[in-house]
Amino acid sequence: MADLQQNVWELNPWYAQATAGNAAYGAPGDPGGAYVWGTATGGSSGISNDFKRSSPTQIGTDTTWVEYYQGGNAGERAIGVKINGTLWTWGRGDNGGLGQNNLTNYSSPKQVGTDTTWSTTTYLGISGIAVKNNGTMWAWGNNQFGVLGQNQAGNPAKYSSPTQIPGTWSTTTGSTILGYNDGYGTVFSVKTNGTLWAWGNNEGGLGLNDTNHRSSPTQVGSDETWSSEDGHLGTAAMRIGAFSAIKTDGTLWTWGEGDFGQSGHNNRTLYSSPRQVPGTYIYTSRSLGNNNAAGGGSATIVIKDDTTMWGMGSLWYGMTGNNYGSASKTTPSSDYVSSPVQMAGGTTGWASVNKGKLTVYGTKTDGTLWAWGYNGDGQLGNNQNQPSGLSSPVQIPGTDWKFISSTNYSAGAIQKVS
Repeated sequence: MADLQQNVWELNPWYAQATAGNAAYGAPGDPGGAYVWGTATGGSSGISNDFKRSSPTQIGTDTTWVEYYQGGNAGERAIGVKINGTLWTWGRGDNGGLGQNNLTNYSSPKQVGTDTTWSTTTYLGISGIAVKNNGTMWAWGNNQFGVLGQNQAGNPAKYSSPTQIPGTWSTTTGSTILGYNDGYGTVFSVKTNGTLWAWGNNEGGLGLNDTNHRSSPTQVGSDETWSSEDGHLGTAAMRIGAFSAIKTDGTLWTWGEGDFGQSGHNNRTLYSSPRQVPGTYIYTSRSLGNNNAAGGGSATIVIKDDTTMWGMGSLWYGMTGNNYGSASKTTPSSDYVSSPVQMAGGTTGWASVNKGKLTVYGTKTDGTLWAWGYNGDGQLGNNQNQPSGLSSPVQIPGTDWKFISSTNYSAGAIQKVS
């Protein structure tokens, strides 16, 4: 082992760590190729303006991606960070959503500025947020309800290039998450002192015990034990605001809408502040786009500390992976589970889980990638079209998968390329 090893893992130093023998593939900042499948529009596939494929297809030949998200209301934008710390966006540029200081569409990745200090990023339908390795946070795009955190009331200005949000934030992958709510954003992020902050649209989802929108970061409670690890902030559905977070002790907390039992409290109640769900957990699902919650698509998928996977919320199209579900639109009272139910088969070894519109994706510790739920647009990645969906996991070919993201009917992931 070389002297490079430290207890701080940013994206840029990964190559030096790996060269020194301190990291193997699967570490936080490992690079790979970016792949997309399902339906992506507006050039966000990085391959063509309109894209619909039922198996993963690599975007270009670059194998240095460390983060990559499919985003947007209909999968029309994408964003990524490379191992050299550069930030890239592509797809639709309306509302300044690509951060390119213009409104132009790009059908292949285009670098945002010239900085090489970007650490982590995420996408909302019409807004983006990224954090640099010095802990500064930057946002761009549409700013309705103050989602860009600029403390602007009324009709806040849009920004077509990254604009700084006050504060010092965690640079860990997944420490910032954006929720989509009928076109307007909600943001949660963890600061370096372990506090949780929220801003943007607050239709019951900010956890602040009220319904007032916030145009600047506002602290959720007073706890300093919120975890900034990847997979410790999540969403059940964007349209109606249901959120989850894991603390440093592994406890899971949820709040917001509960129409389909997605909060896991054995009811369908809206909670305006975080409320604990029994058990200890290592991962909670996140979603990047409109999940059609009003149509039955709201569910939270979690991984417990024994690496088993559990689901709560709507059973539509088999999203909870427990071999039960219907392709028919049913009422919440007849087709949902309101407390965590273990995935069928009781399998272990789950490492991560993310949710798109009616479809769920999970990786295992052996690097395999699995999907279940709706498959009318090929988003299960199994080279088939199955509109009725699958209610138990099916493997997507290949290994060394990581960093899964999904929005609506498209999905993206990073895979090590041999």
